[in-house]
Amino acid sequence: MKIEMDRKKAIRALTTSENASSTKQGKSRIRGRSRQAVQNELKSILADTETLTETLISQLKELRSYGWNVGYL
Repeated sequence: MKIEMDRKKAIRALTTSENASSTKQGKSRIRGRSRQAVQNELKSILADTETLTETLISQLKELRSYGWNVGYL
């Protein structure tokens, strides 16, 4: 659930920056958020992504150890 929320935050940040170039209202919203705040948010998302990747790799290793993730030839 946290990953989904972080994903939505990242999409919102990207969407806001895209809209900023086309509307004045978007520009004022971007100015309301500091660059540092956006960078911290993206760092948090990246850390969560790294944690998820490590978890998935661990699960794949476990599946391989049981022979469940072996392709059929």
